[in-house]
Amino acid sequence: MGGHKWKIVGCSNANPSVREFDGANSIIVKWDNINGDGTIKVTTGVPSQTNIGCPDCPTLTATKTIPIRYLGTPGNIKINGVAYTGSYNLGCNTTPITISVDPVDNATNYSWSLPSGWSGATNSNSITVTPNLNTQGVVKVTTSRSDVSDLVTASQLTINRPLPSISSVTPSTAPLVCSSLDVVSASASGVNADQYVWTPTGGARVNGFSAAQTVAGSVNLGATSNGSFTIQAYSSACNVASSNTKTLNIRYGPPVLGSQIFSPPYLCQSYEAPFSVNLVADVTSYDWTVSGSGAILVSGQGSSAVMAKSIYVSPFTVSVVGTNTCGISFPVSKTVETRYCENDWLIATYPNPATDYLTIQFKNEKQAELFPDDIKIYNENGLAIDNTKTINFSSTLNERSFQDGNKIKLNVKDLPRGTHYFHFMKNGAVLDKVRVLLK
Repeated sequence: MGGHKWKIVGCSNANPSVREFDGANSIIVKWDNINGDGTIKVTTGVPSQTNIGCPDCPTLTATKTIPIRYLGTPGNIKINGVAYTGSYNLGCNTTPITISVDPVDNATNYSWSLPSGWSGATNSNSITVTPNLNTQGVVKVTTSRSDVSDLVTASQLTINRPLPSISSVTPSTAPLVCSSLDVVSASASGVNADQYVWTPTGGARVNGFSAAQTVAGSVNLGATSNGSFTIQAYSSACNVASSNTKTLNIRYGPPVLGSQIFSPPYLCQSYEAPFSVNLVADVTSYDWTVSGSGAILVSGQGSSAVMAKSIYVSPFTVSVVGTNTCGISFPVSKTVETRYCENDWLIATYPNPATDYLTIQFKNEKQAELFPDDIKIYNENGLAIDNTKTINFSSTLNERSFQDGNKIKLNVKDLPRGTHYFHFMKNGAVLDKVRVLLK
C-alpha cells in the first residue's frame, strides 16, 4: 500500500504550519501562532495493482480537530509611554507614573509585581503606580489567558533610584588647629548628592556648631579639643543620606604625649639603654633631657626613641616634650635605677676571627639571673644585621643544652663577612659588647 497523505487545515498561507515526515504513518506538526481550531486530515494511499485480491480497494480518510491556543509575549515595559530595555533610572520622588506594555495577543489577564512599598493595582496592560520613596527593584508583568491555566508569558524592567553615596573628603588627613578661633576649610564629593551632612563628635565643630550640619558647599572645621567628623552624602530630591560614610579626625593645640616612657626596669652602670614614647601625629620633634649625677643622653635626640646611660650607680630621670606648630606638650618623665652589673657570666668568645661557628663560654651556667636575654648583631657602621641571631639564654639553661657544660656554639655561616659587634642584651639594655671578625 502507498504512503499516507496528510493535510493540515486552518493554517496561514503566508506562514504555514510545518509538517515533518509527510508521507509516513506519523508526522510532527508545528502550528502557526493562531488562536482557533486546526484540522488534521490523513488519507491512506491507493493500493498497488499488483495486490491480488483487492484491485478496487478504496482509500480511507480520517480527520481530527485540534484546538490551538496562542498567547503572545509582552514587549518592553514602558514608563510614561516610553519603552525601556533592561533598566530605568527613576528619580527619588513619589510622583505617580504610568507603567504599561502594548496589548498582548490573546491575553486576558495582566499581573503586575512591583518593588517593595510601591502601590498600584490593575488587570490590564497599563497600571498607574505610586513609587515608594527611595526604593528600587524590578517591575514585572505576567500575562495569561483564562481558558489555558498553565500558559503564561512575561516581561520585566529593573528600576534604579539615584541614591547618594559619598566618595571622598578633603583634606584627607587630620587637620590641626591651635585655638578655638582657627578654622580649616573642608569639602566632600559623592554621587547623586547635592549636599553633605557633617556630624562632629568630641571637641570638633562645623561652621562653629557642635551639632550636625547639612551644607551644599565647603565647611569651616574647628575644635575646642581633639575630635572627629562623620560625613555622609545627602540627596535633597531623595530626602535621604548615604548609607556609607567617611571619617575625618581633627587635632587641637599642642601635642599630648601620654603618660608613659618605655624603658628597661633598671640600667647597668655605663651601659646604654633605650627610652621611648608612642608616636603622636603632628609632632615635629621630641626634646629629651636627662638629669642626675653621671646621666648622659647618648643618641636619638629629636626622635621618639633615644639611648641613655649613667656612669654612676645612682638613679636618674629621663624627660621628653613634643613640639608641633601649636606649641610644646607637657613633659613626661621617668626615673630609673642604675646598678653595678659585674660580668659574672662571660669568659670568652672564640675563635676570633671566626668563619662558620662562634663559641660563647660562660663562667657559671647555673646562675640564670646573670645571663643576657639575647644577642643583637651590628656591623661596623652601627647598622643592625637583618638576620639577627637570637639566643634565649634562660631556655638554654633550662634545657641543659650547653656544650661541655658551659658553652654555646653559634652558627655564623650566613652572616656577611667583616667586622661585627655582638651586643649581649638584658632587659632591653646592653649588658656587654664583643667585637668579632668574620672571614
